[in-house]
Amino acid sequence: METVFDSLKADVRTRGIPVIIACDAADQDAVKAMFGDRVQGYLTSATDRNALNDMLNSVLGSPEFQNRSKARAEAVSLRAAQTLGWLDPANGIYNLHDAVDGLIQMLVDRPDHLKMAGAYALGRSGDTRGLAPLARGLQDANNSGDVRRAMGKAMGEIYRITKADVSKDLFEVLKAALADPDAGAAEGAAAALANASLSAGQARTILDAAKDAMVPGAGGGGE
Repeated sequence: METVFDSLKADVRTRGIPVIIACDAADQDAVKAMFGDRVQGYLTSATDRNALNDMLNSVLGSPEFQNRSKARAEAVSLRAAQTLGWLDPANGIYNLHDAVDGLIQMLVDRPDHLKMAGAYALGRSGDTRGLAPLARGLQDANNSGDVRRAMGKAMGEIYRITKADVSKDLFEVLKAALADPDAGAAEGAAAALANASLSAGQARTILDAAKDAMVPGAGGGGE
């Protein structure tokens, strides 16, 4: 006969939940023989509150449990971001704008693959709320080149979808990133600028910067 324990372990959604079994002291040997080390702990029904708290803290605070929980959370976040990135906001029934706050949170203090998945989905959302957080990610030299490239490309996608003007602050970020020695940052900035509706002055500034970059010593006081 299937037990509650079997049901928990058979379901991928509950498989990682730690299990502690409480039973009468007289039955504990039989229960241990049945479940062995498949559960995280055993308590007798007469266990006091302090012992119960100690057991819970030991199980839930263990590095193994914390690592498993973190891995599961990251896997769920990745699948969610990938799914949102695959949706077509123009022709779908789902409103990607509702997910923007969560996607923005994925851009910071996450592994690179989560940052890039979040950036891609944020770009696909076409929500201008994502521009400033993406610009910070592009600007952050602590990010890898791949992450910075993804941030810039996502900005470009938002600009392409919305035709929004490029604010003075964001233009300065993109202009600086365009000259960044990190190839990923420079490529990301180029992708953003290529899809943005620049003013005449902004376009001229970028063109002048490109000309200076092609002329040895230009702007640097060289002979």
